[in-house]
This record gives sequence, structure tokens and C-alpha cells, in this order.
Amino acid sequence: MSAEAPGTTNDRKKQQMTFELRPSTGAAGGRDAHWADPTSLELLDLIVERAPSLPLLAIVTFRPEFAAPWIGRSQVTLISLNRLPRRLRAEMIAQITGGKVLAAGALTR
Repeated sequence: MSAEAPGTTNDRKKQQMTFELRPSTGAAGGRDAHWADPTSLELLDLIVERAPSLPLLAIVTFRPEFAAPWIGRSQVTLISLNRLPRRLRAEMIAQITGGKVLAAGALTR
């Protein structure tokens, strides 16, 4: 396993677990939990622990190889999503961009 130089793209990604809490709506969201630092994971654990007593919907995304410690709890539902087929991705992108032509290869990323 090779070490990465600080400031590389992957190094920055690992620091970018995003979490948003909106108390007024009872919604919370975490993105890229697979990049989360221990403090962020501790916060997610606390939210999951307290979820049964709160009017809360929390959505957290992570890659399949991430072992989420809260999976299996009664208040947690795991929903695995596969990639959209190429045709559906193209339709969605066309709707979002208003039919604007994108750079070659943009649909395959």
C-alpha cells in the first residue's frame, strides 16, 4: 500500500465526508461516510443511537466496502442502489442540462 502525498485528490476526498442536519425538518444526511474521520463516525453513531426517540429521517451514503457499524439495528434500513443503466443516465442528464451536449466520456464517469 503506497502512501499519498498530503494534498492529493484522494487525500482531500478522505476529509470530505459531508454531514448536514436540519432540525426544523427532522432530516439529516451524511454523504461519503466511507471517507469519514473517527469524530464524524462517532457523530453518526450518536444520531443512530438516539434516532428511535426523535422524529428524524437520516440518510447516509457510503460505498459497499464500508462496514457501517449501525447496520442491523432495528431503526436502520439498508437500501443498496445499483448504477443506473446508461440509457437512464443519458435521459436524466439530458433533462437536467436541457439537452446541452456534454464533453466526450461524461456519461461514462
